[in-house]
Amino acid sequence: MDRIRFSQELGFADDDKKVVKLKQKLEKLHAKVLKSKSGSEKTEADRNVLGAYVTFNDKRDLLRIMHAYRWSAFFLGVFLQKKDLQFEGGKLWVKVAAEPSNILW
Repeated sequence: MDRIRFSQELGFADDDKKVVKLKQKLEKLHAKVLKSKSGSEKTEADRNVLGAYVTFNDKRDLLRIMHAYRWSAFFLGVFLQKKDLQFEGGKLWVKVAAEPSNILW
């Protein structure tokens, strides 16, 4: 209490208020950082699937899949995609991957 009265007498009261506000702001930012860090450390089951590569043992399997998803190259085709061709309710875009350009053995 004496410190506050002393700082008021010297004209530092405004500075003390600023320091308190800055400390509160710092605590909020620190809590926000901790929250964002914990959110990025999701378990594998909680993460959303964004893409996948699929390999086939037989060329006929590739052709069957490409035929089933032939309309996925077009927005309307994906929009009207049948439920049995979707993954967990999400619509799929299917295309043949480019050949690897540099394979290091």
